[in-house]
Amino acid sequence: MLNRIKYILIIFISLTVKFNTNGQLFHGSADYGEVSTYVFEGVTDSLFIFYSDNDDPYITAASPNGNVASFEWSIYDRDSGNFQFYDSDTGINSHIELNPETGSMCFRVSITGGGNDSTARCWVLFNNYRVTITTRDGENKIPDSEIACGRIKQIRAEIDSAQMSYINLNDDSVIPYENDYSDVVWSNSEGAYVSPSTQLVRSIRNPYWEDSYYIITITDGTGYERSDSVWYESIEPYANFSYEYIHLNDEEYYPDRSDRYYEIYDSTYEHYSAPAMYLFDNESENADSVVWFFGDSLWQGSNEDSVMHTYLLPGTYYPYLVAYNKPDFIYDPCTDTIKFEELEGPPEPVYVEEPFFQDNSDPEKPRLPNVFTPPSGSQYFRFEDASIGMFEIAIYNRYGKKVHYFKGNIRDWEGWDGTYKESDKTVATGVYFWVIKVMERLPNFDPEYTNENQFGEGHYRGFVHVYNTE
Repeated sequence: MLNRIKYILIIFISLTVKFNTNGQLFHGSADYGEVSTYVFEGVTDSLFIFYSDNDDPYITAASPNGNVASFEWSIYDRDSGNFQFYDSDTGINSHIELNPETGSMCFRVSITGGGNDSTARCWVLFNNYRVTITTRDGENKIPDSEIACGRIKQIRAEIDSAQMSYINLNDDSVIPYENDYSDVVWSNSEGAYVSPSTQLVRSIRNPYWEDSYYIITITDGTGYERSDSVWYESIEPYANFSYEYIHLNDEEYYPDRSDRYYEIYDSTYEHYSAPAMYLFDNESENADSVVWFFGDSLWQGSNEDSVMHTYLLPGTYYPYLVAYNKPDFIYDPCTDTIKFEELEGPPEPVYVEEPFFQDNSDPEKPRLPNVFTPPSGSQYFRFEDASIGMFEIAIYNRYGKKVHYFKGNIRDWEGWDGTYKESDKTVATGVYFWVIKVMERLPNFDPEYTNENQFGEGHYRGFVHVYNTE
């Protein structure tokens, strides 16, 4: 805003200086001013330029000494080569209103009776240039033929009704006004693409993914700004996503579990161990389908808003997403890819822990209670804190008879409720022995691998004192 004010002040001062050199004829509401390139009767004439959207075009003459004077206005007639009477007035100043439809006009004003008779001349020019984007269909849109994935092939514009001219009063020849149209800016209505250029033809790379107007704005040498716009229906997808770990006490994703299960895996349970389930939300825009790459060599195509993925192996994963949009008028779909590191933030990568057993002395040994009081005391016999995947457990009485057995994912094991082979009968008080086998999860590529230094397919044994409280 300050630059615009400074620009207006400079124009005003320059116009006033130039106009006073040619007598007491002032620019009035002119938007810009220069002087003629010719010299006639020893002086150059002022050029007063009015923009076509000037609502009140006029020029003014003033008495040199501020006294009442007579003003006689004449207008140049090219056919006769003479000035002919136009209007007259009496007062301290006089102004005439202008008609933009008459084109360029040369006025002369004679001021008498004010104590200092003078004569001044000026040309009045009307700047009515327009810029028009010609790359458009009947709905003011960029045609499909000019649109491809990743670019708008071409937007063309033209400048018309641009030529201003005036007459050399020495020989009646036409002098074209040399305007400057090199200040060209192509922009996007969302502010996402701005490109200064002197070109009226543009090829736009990576256009914005939202529907928007593309605008050409030209500021000519007189400071007159004109623009035109055309609507762009974007075919560019915008890829984006988010994700979150599904906690084991989430009843929506782990339904039909016992209260004990949700209590063990409450919101304070912070172990994200394999198998770890994650919810991925597709937040892409202008896309009709996506392909998820989860970072664990698995991928999934989808047109749904959300997908679930389970990480079966421990590790650190960096998921990414490819979004697709397939308009009818192109053969291959347009794509956009967002990597994990490009996400806002970015968030923490997917980290899935190594399985473990919690034990005070050895973290690789299962921590199970050594006293169990079903059914009215402790209701479930299970790990106090464990993060393993597939395992197998068998519990035997002191006679070697199996009373409980489970094989599968630990998250599907509710624990032993103290009953004999899942019947409604609680086992007798006594000492019971358990054996656990943890399934091998990873291929053994390490020649130094042993069950002792890496958690793998191991067997663990222990005992529990059962006290029947019935």
